[in-house]
Amino acid sequence: MTISEEDRPLSLDNLDTLVARLSADAPIQVVEAHEEQLKRVLGAAFERGVTPDEGRRIATFQRDAGLIMKYKPYAVKASTPLGFSIFLQEPRQGFSFQKHSVRKVEAFHVLEANEGGFVFLCSYADWQRVYDPKRFERWLDGTPDDAFDRFQIVPSVGDVYLITDRDTVHTVIGCQIEEYASVSVDVVQRLYDQNRATPIPDKFKRGFTLERIGALRQPAQHRSVETNGHISPVKQEEVSTGVRRAVLVDCPELQATVWRLEPGTRTAAMTVHADRAVQLYVSAGRMSVVVGDEREVKTNSAAPITVEATGTTMVAPGLSFVISNDGPKPLTVSMHSVAWRPAIKTLDA
Repeated sequence: MTISEEDRPLSLDNLDTLVARLSADAPIQVVEAHEEQLKRVLGAAFERGVTPDEGRRIATFQRDAGLIMKYKPYAVKASTPLGFSIFLQEPRQGFSFQKHSVRKVEAFHVLEANEGGFVFLCSYADWQRVYDPKRFERWLDGTPDDAFDRFQIVPSVGDVYLITDRDTVHTVIGCQIEEYASVSVDVVQRLYDQNRATPIPDKFKRGFTLERIGALRQPAQHRSVETNGHISPVKQEEVSTGVRRAVLVDCPELQATVWRLEPGTRTAAMTVHADRAVQLYVSAGRMSVVVGDEREVKTNSAAPITVEATGTTMVAPGLSFVISNDGPKPLTVSMHSVAWRPAIKTLDA
């Protein structure tokens, strides 16, 4: 009896069989079932340690699979297995009003804000004190109410909102955002869900999503907006000639950075800690990345992997990499460095 490719146990050797499944339009439950398979394979490989050849196989697989599309009533979530996502929210629609049920670090980086878009942040104690379902529904429908107005923030492009605790009630409405998360699965308590029983728009397809994402641009400047309302600019440093980096978030669970490389430039070699993994997303330009051990990367002896906008790739724990801009246009890369064990958690773990 022969075993079909679909029934064959997955390993790094036959990971490519998931490319078509993860890049096809399908209900979110089907997509997440395939993603669960991917996470198990990656988790087992990361735990035992990945060889340079295996690391390049993983990086090429992620490049070929691309962003994983999850269609929701209010948005498309274009995601990766490690907790980096791009959300395309419909006007005046967005996440439920929620708080985390377990510890999860989550940063929302605003790329576009539609008219009427907002961010809502308050403590759970404040929520319990002022929340009444009917009153809240009236406010959400446009009736002014000081009890809720004071927790509503009109976002600016480039704003970064960081959630680090379980007691911050939050949502983002009517924005296009990058999300950097320490946990890739849904671990929220929905306190008010305006999206229940809402159908998924027919236009939500992979082609529509990639075209829309391709039109997004990284903001020239970034601001860190704290839950208490304090705002501070995010410093952009020139790490070498023609190579700039902005650190959006830097905490024990994850680091979120945006890199900008002029044509003909490259970063220094970077090594991923054994407890971390790195997701790279190209929002503009063409990236050439060399993945391998320190010797291969420093001597440039491994074949580079090319990733075009709006593509993504992954660098496994313990490996090194160098990013180069070999294209004719400026290169912009979002880098998500995350503790891989919680990030790769599966739904049934």
